[in-house]
Amino acid sequence: MATEFISNSWLMPTNANAEANRVSNYSLDFDSASSQYLEITKTSAYTVASLSIWVKISGNFGVNERQSLASNSDYNHGRDFMIADTPTTTNEAYIAMVAGAIQYGKTSASGGIPINDGNWHHLVWTYDASAGTSAAINMYVDGQNQYSNATYSSYWAYEVKFQYFGKFIGANAYFDGSMTEVSIFDYALSASQVTELYGTGSAIGNPMSLATKPVNYYPLGNAAFNGEFLASNNATELYENYSLSFDGANDYITFPADASLNISTANHSMSFWLKTTDSGICVVSQKSGTELAAWIQSSKIKWAAESPFSSTSNINDGTWKHICFVADGSSSYIYINGVLDATGGSQIRSSASFSAFAIGSRPGSFPYEGSISNWALFNKALTEDQILTIYNVGVPNDISSLSPVNWWSLSGDSYYNGTDWICPDLGSGGNNGTSVNMAGAELVGNGPGSTANGTATSMNIPANLKGNAPNSSKNAFSVNMTAADRVADVPA
Repeated sequence: MATEFISNSWLMPTNANAEANRVSNYSLDFDSASSQYLEITKTSAYTVASLSIWVKISGNFGVNERQSLASNSDYNHGRDFMIADTPTTTNEAYIAMVAGAIQYGKTSASGGIPINDGNWHHLVWTYDASAGTSAAINMYVDGQNQYSNATYSSYWAYEVKFQYFGKFIGANAYFDGSMTEVSIFDYALSASQVTELYGTGSAIGNPMSLATKPVNYYPLGNAAFNGEFLASNNATELYENYSLSFDGANDYITFPADASLNISTANHSMSFWLKTTDSGICVVSQKSGTELAAWIQSSKIKWAAESPFSSTSNINDGTWKHICFVADGSSSYIYINGVLDATGGSQIRSSASFSAFAIGSRPGSFPYEGSISNWALFNKALTEDQILTIYNVGVPNDISSLSPVNWWSLSGDSYYNGTDWICPDLGSGGNNGTSVNMAGAELVGNGPGSTANGTATSMNIPANLKGNAPNSSKNAFSVNMTAADRVADVPA
């Protein structure tokens, strides 16, 4: 992991950790006194599942004290994966699980591994209720089995769901420590797979390297931030998991008048993703003599330029759509989700003038309501193969190889500076965007193709971001800095 900018902080691992390409160098620190936790959309009910988490916690536990690591709000699927002090021990915390009744891992008296010693520990629970009459449950700490019951029976023993991390729905049992590398599997991990996830002692295992990958994977340390941490589900292996949400009232992103926005040539293309239910609104706009814009009109996407025309298909059904406008000098085309939808006339610009550009509005009027992701401008006519590359079967990807003039992902690289969102230009134009009338919560975890992203509660930078993931220490992160603060100016 090299230095990278996530939302509003530079993450700067030490050279040794960066060169080792560790799975994680950062973690989130939870404060139970502030009721901090992470919430995802409640998963479906699993009869077979596994949970893998790395945690670091210190301090004595009182008799029967519990701290929740994972739970859900459905009492018909009541599970709490936790660390807890047993009724017969004092000060020490062990792996445990509530399934009807609480089941504890081994105590130190029987060779168990206490967890609250201030060191990182790897915790795994495997659960298999496919028999229908009982559940096989195993609990592991640092690769060692701490509990095994092949026929656990309870009226709560047949399914499990996941929703909260660091919070127990039924009692005040918030987690108080650091957490990272949370993975949910829809199968029971084998003992050898648990060992592989635990790693070598100098580097933890990567859950995405298993032959059968997790269904949910939250590294946590690279979470985007919009006032709360946004933990993306990296099991989807998307280029980005976020998008910007527009309220339909008066917010938009504006870009200065810049030569990179001069698309007066015969050949040019625009590509963007949108999700909306609005039937008539402005999506993007540039006023330069004749307006260059994308509108939703009568539920269709309209290319408003020299030769305006609209798609034949509706695009406002509330699902993500990839839109691509292409002009080749003689005709123009609208593609939806990689498929040619409509053909129009020439879109040759009448002059070389250019002006400011806006996403989410014609500045000051016709505001857009919905989400937008990955808007890009090209000074060439994209081919159908290139359009399919961008569409990527419904998920955005790295399009830098196609040489966009401007490319704003409107995703995790965007950051809120306390007043406005700054949207870096990932293309060659270097023309960053600035939000208007946005308050900071507009970055949301629902990018195209993205599912089950989590949102933290009552957490912030720098209080909760820590550069101390398992087997990785002395990493740094910035505070009150932006992407513009990294400059190509070093000692000779």
